[in-house]
Amino acid sequence: MPVTHLHICGYRSLRDFSLPMQQVNIITGANGTGKSNLYQALMLVARAAHGQFARAIAEEGGTPSILWAGGERIRYTRKRPAKRFDMTVETDTFGFSFSIGLPSPSSLPIGPTLFRFDPEVKEEKLWLREGSTPVLMLDRRGPTTWLRP
Repeated sequence: MPVTHLHICGYRSLRDFSLPMQQVNIITGANGTGKSNLYQALMLVARAAHGQFARAIAEEGGTPSILWAGGERIRYTRKRPAKRFDMTVETDTFGFSFSIGLPSPSSLPIGPTLFRFDPEVKEEKLWLREGSTPVLMLDRRGPTTWLRP
């Protein structure tokens, strides 16, 4: 099932990247423009499909190392740290999106954790396409999940 559209926001140097996909896609550009980060983001999706999402992020150095690393000019030229990494993958028959970030202290059920750099799923959605209208099948927000029967 080929991917027809890809949207990545907040991953390393990819601040807000959207790409309609074809059967064959060729990505070119100068050094340092994000080609490797695009490839790594796609590999994260592939590893997530095999149940290895957290492991893949750990191998990249933890959640802080995958969040958007670009600078944003604000007063006094400070950099505002990225809070989330969002990704949407669509095919002809379904779509999947997720948003991850660092665990917030209030989201930890038993207090401080040794795994403070593990990804926390903030939101996750899965939808099917029935004609031109998408039908939401799963909606997860933090610890709450809605699943269509």
